[in-house]
Amino acid sequence: MTKVEEARGAAHAGTAGEAQALLTLVRTAAEQYHEGVAGGAVTELFEYQDAWGFVQVGRAMADHMAAESDDSEKTFGKKALAALDEIAAALPGVSPKGQSLGDAGMVLAAAAKIELAAYRLK
Repeated sequence: MTKVEEARGAAHAGTAGEAQALLTLVRTAAEQYHEGVAGGAVTELFEYQDAWGFVQVGRAMADHMAAESDDSEKTFGKKALAALDEIAAALPGVSPKGQSLGDAGMVLAAAAKIELAAYRLK
């Protein structure tokens, strides 16, 4: 997380850039999830773990944005967190042995909600 914070500062991307980075993380998580989960079960643990990790970093970014003083950034962060909360059951932990999971469509739906929230940012 320290490296993520360092990269955020070095990029000087602004709120819209951060939102796009978060969106890219969640879309990538959906791809990895699709490769690692089938029929509600983990078939490729490493791919599932990649998806889980991408979402965790995305959640940290959204937390950071939701705590900012800028109203538009704060609103976006809260909407992104809400979208990520909706997929928490699909990504219950780094090693979800024996748990029933969802499909990649759930993660893609979260990405779509994040993308819609990002349209208002400059």
